[in-house]
Amino acid sequence: MNILFKSFKFINVVFLSFYVIAHAKENEQAFLWQVQNKHITVYLAGSIHALNERHYPLPQAYLDAYQKSDNLVVELNVNKLDPYISQSLIQSKMWLPVNQTLEKYLSKNALDALKDFNIRNKSEYEKLIRMRPWMVIEQLTGYQLKQTQFKADLGLDQYFLQMAEKNNKPILELETLEQQITAIADSPFHSQIAALEVSLSQLDDKDYLEKMVNYWERADPVGLYNFVYQDVVQNPNLGPMMKSLLDDRNKSMADVIALYLNQPISRRNNYFVVVGALHLTGPNSIQKQLERKGYFVQPLFKKESIN
Repeated sequence: MNILFKSFKFINVVFLSFYVIAHAKENEQAFLWQVQNKHITVYLAGSIHALNERHYPLPQAYLDAYQKSDNLVVELNVNKLDPYISQSLIQSKMWLPVNQTLEKYLSKNALDALKDFNIRNKSEYEKLIRMRPWMVIEQLTGYQLKQTQFKADLGLDQYFLQMAEKNNKPILELETLEQQITAIADSPFHSQIAALEVSLSQLDDKDYLEKMVNYWERADPVGLYNFVYQDVVQNPNLGPMMKSLLDDRNKSMADVIALYLNQPISRRNNYFVVVGALHLTGPNSIQKQLERKGYFVQPLFKKESIN
């Protein structure tokens, strides 16, 4: 289970599988950057965690960077999670306090939409309204994904996880399960409510993932960020959740990546880092965080693709 299913246009799921690839399609570029420090190279690859068959084969640049790297680095290796520990952590943060329900906080339109979703998804309404907003957003996103041609088992990060396991390449993690759960579950409650209302209003929007993937295919981080951020512009209450899900985590992940870049010469290693594409967009992206630390970050795609 992906703890960061991510609300509204913060799409992403993670049950993924290995696919054989050959040559990249000519009209696609790799959402990929390179950072070097003396004897160490870090590649930063943006992942869409749910794709479909037409996105394979991948652009060759992804494969070249992976082959040049000694380690695969992901946000979290979901293939190695302990189901009992995962469920325990989720359960500890998924319920509203006793005698509280979402009916107290949602607008009439949002509550009507939630009831409609409950019918379509064949959920237990009494249980649904007792969940914290972030958990309901998880369910909404899972439902939306099922209505599309995108599959969680064809996502980019899982593709490389399966490849690394096959190649016996070390797999490192930027975060822990607890950090990921906390990032969304402990974001301000009013922001979670705002995100839930936006998610409910966009429940039947089946094109948003296709639009996101289009920016990713074109290696257009500016377009991708602006597409996502328009929700925050229209509803500033989403800002605190955006900060928790992206900005705060970007800073923490950049701190870990900086440690890789400063390994001693005796431990020379290159790293292929795969994170959600949104983490590589915007004014507080991982690249920007690294640049603030003094590193030079170079895009490995044609710069005109971001215009």
